[in-house]
Amino acid sequence: MKYKVIRAFGYFTNFKIGEIREFTDAEAMRLSHLLEPVYSDSVNSTDRKPNKMYKKGEKKMKKIIALLLVFGLMAMGEIPLFAAERGLDVYSVSPSTYPITDPVTIGVDIANTAFIHHIIISNTDITIAQDITFYSSGASTTTVTSEFAVHLASTGAAGFSEPVQIPFPIPASPWEVANLMIRKSSLVSDPTVTIFYR
Repeated sequence: MKYKVIRAFGYFTNFKIGEIREFTDAEAMRLSHLLEPVYSDSVNSTDRKPNKMYKKGEKKMKKIIALLLVFGLMAMGEIPLFAAERGLDVYSVSPSTYPITDPVTIGVDIANTAFIHHIIISNTDITIAQDITFYSSGASTTTVTSEFAVHLASTGAAGFSEPVQIPFPIPASPWEVANLMIRKSSLVSDPTVTIFYR
């Protein structure tokens, strides 16, 4: 008798789902959970193809698993995945507390125009509060401009602290800044600022 394969797994993978084959009664009994009897000699052409709903569901499930994997990796606090993929440059610095307008101590962290996609800030001592300030146009003491500051609050006790991440939309709207300068507010701890830019 003819049977249609409705599932295929284990050693039964040499047949395709939807394939019509002849099986003995003993084989059909043993593989009844994988087969469906065909009662007519004329087989509709759609019966020869895998179930369309099954294929759509399988594709959707693969997409969901891929998305969950990406979000899971990004939530782990690791270096952003896009950095290597996009060929971004990486700049890391422990900022100083030198006055930004002092001609002797002025120093540009990233010279010229940079398109910043992501910033990660970590602090070595979370018992100390820090304000990390980002300045533009730092090549001259007369043009330096404060852009924004990030406050790293004190926890009051030593322990583990998650890095602060500042993502900028990619690739549409990175933060464009010229002659970037970075300063910290306290000498006591040594925060690290890591910038992904092009």
